[in-house]
Amino acid sequence: MEKLAVTQTALTLLVLTILFLNVLAEKPETFSPLPAEPEQLTVEDVGHSSIEMLAPQSGRDVFVPEKEWKQIKDGQAIPPGLHVRMNFQTGINEAKLMDAEEGSSADTSISVLPVDETAEGEKEAESAGGDPSGKTFFRADLERALRDIDKTGMLPGMEEAELSEKEKQKVRGKFRSMEELRKDFAEMNMQIQTDREILRDLIGKYHGKGGSVVTPTDVMEKLSFLTDLEYYVHQIDNARDFLDLGGMELVREALNESSPALRAEAAHIVGSAAQNNPAAQIHLLEHGVLPMLVKSVAAMAKWPGRDPSAHLVLSRSVYAVSALVRNFPMAQQRLVENGGIAGLEAILLNERLPKNIKGKAISLVADMLTERDDTKRAVLCGAGDSSDHALQQQRLEQYDASGLGDVLDGRWPSLLAEFLVDFRKAIATDSLPNSECATIDDQDKQSGVVPCVGRPQDLDAARNALKVASLLKHATRKHGDLTAEVHAVRRYFHQQVDVHRNSGETDELYLFTELVALSDSVLSHQEDTNAACGENLH
Repeated sequence: MEKLAVTQTALTLLVLTILFLNVLAEKPETFSPLPAEPEQLTVEDVGHSSIEMLAPQSGRDVFVPEKEWKQIKDGQAIPPGLHVRMNFQTGINEAKLMDAEEGSSADTSISVLPVDETAEGEKEAESAGGDPSGKTFFRADLERALRDIDKTGMLPGMEEAELSEKEKQKVRGKFRSMEELRKDFAEMNMQIQTDREILRDLIGKYHGKGGSVVTPTDVMEKLSFLTDLEYYVHQIDNARDFLDLGGMELVREALNESSPALRAEAAHIVGSAAQNNPAAQIHLLEHGVLPMLVKSVAAMAKWPGRDPSAHLVLSRSVYAVSALVRNFPMAQQRLVENGGIAGLEAILLNERLPKNIKGKAISLVADMLTERDDTKRAVLCGAGDSSDHALQQQRLEQYDASGLGDVLDGRWPSLLAEFLVDFRKAIATDSLPNSECATIDDQDKQSGVVPCVGRPQDLDAARNALKVASLLKHATRKHGDLTAEVHAVRRYFHQQVDVHRNSGETDELYLFTELVALSDSVLSHQEDTNAACGENLH
C-alpha cells in the first residue's frame, strides 16, 4: 500500500510539472477585461492537490464544462470556477461545473482583481461591457479626484448648492464671525476678577446703599451683598483680605441695622471669618466685635415671642461668639468680662426658644471647659517638649485668669438639672409619633417597656450637658437635683445599651455606652481627680 501511494504521488507531480511547462510556453493573454496579468485561481479537489487554472483568452480553444466529468484536451484553456481533477485510473485530466452545494462554498475562495492603471484598461472594460463611469474607479481617476479636492473641495460631478439670499442669511444667523468671537472673549477677559477685587466691589456696593434701610428692596439688595461676602470669607486668605479692605466697618454697620435679617447675616460673616482663623479672631477682638455680639445674644435670648427672625439672629450670634472665642483664652476672658455667660444662661431659661439654640449654648460652654481641662492636663502631665510646655503654661494662666470656672460653678448646676428634666420629657414626647413612648419614670415601674431612643440633637445636647457637669468643681456635691437627674438619665442610657446590644446596632450601642460612662464620671466626681493625668482636672 505504501509503494502504491508513493507511485501515485510521483505521477501527480509529473503531470503537474508538464502542465506548468506548457503554460509557460504558451504565454496566454488576459481574457477578463479587468486583469492586466493572467489571473490565477486555485480550486481544490477533495483529498487531492491544487491545480492552477488559466483564464481563457480570445482565439484559443476553450474548455466547455458540463455537469458531468469531461476530459480536458491538451491546449484547452480552462475557465475559472470549475471542479478539476486527475483520474488516477486513466491518467486523464477532467473537469465539470460546480455542484450547487460546492458553488455556495466558492464564495469563500480568494480572487484577485488588479486595477488597470491605464486608459487602455478603461477601453477594454468598456468594450467588454463594463461601465468605467459607474461604480468602477481606476487609479488615475482617484488621483485626479484627490487633486481636484485640494482645489475645489468637491469630487468630480459634485456641484455647489444654489442658496437664495434668505437661506444664506438664515445660515449666517446660526454662526458668528471670528471678529465677533474675538470681541466677546476680550470683554469676558475684562470681567474676570480676583476674589480680593470681588470683595472690594461687594463692600463698596453695601456702603453705597447708605446706612439707613428704608424699603424692602434695599433690605434684599444689602442682604444679597452680605450673603455673597459670607460665601467668600470662608477661605482664610479671603477673610484676611476682607478685614484689610475695611470689612470691620461693614460688620459694625450691619450688626446695628434695624433689619433682623441683615443683623443675622452680619453675625454669620463674623463666624465664618473667625472659624479656625487665629489672625481673624485677633483682628475681630481688637476691633470690638465681641461686645456687640454679646449684646445681641443677651437681647435676643430674652425675646418674649416666638419670632423666627429673632431666633435666627440669636442662633447666628451664638455661632459667631463660639467661632471667636474657641481656642482663644484672651477672648474667653473678654466674654466673661462683658457678661457673655449671663447671655448664655438667659438662653437656657427661656422656654420659648428652640432646643437647638439651647444645645448650641451648652456646646459652647462644654468646649471652653474642655480646652481648659486639656491644657491643664498637658501642663501637669508634662506633654510635649520644653517650648510647648512653656506655651501650654502660658495658656493655662490665661484660662485661669478668665474666671470661667468660678462663674459657671454658681448657677450652671441647677440650669443643667433643669435641662436634663427637659431632655427626659423630650425623649418621651418628641422622639416617636403620637407620643407612643413611655416616660423614664414609667419605665422604672413597668417591666418590658422598650425605652425611646431620642432624637440625635437631643442626645448630643445631653452629652454636652453631662460633659459640663463633669468638668465643674463639686457640681454634683452641691446640687442634689443635678445628681438625681444624672441618675435618671443614666438608667435610660443603660436600658438603651441593653436594647441595642441585643439588636446588634453598633453605632447606637457605642453612643449610649459613652453616655453611661459620662454619667458615671459625673456621679463619681471626687476632689482628688486633680492629681490623676488620665482623669478630668479641675
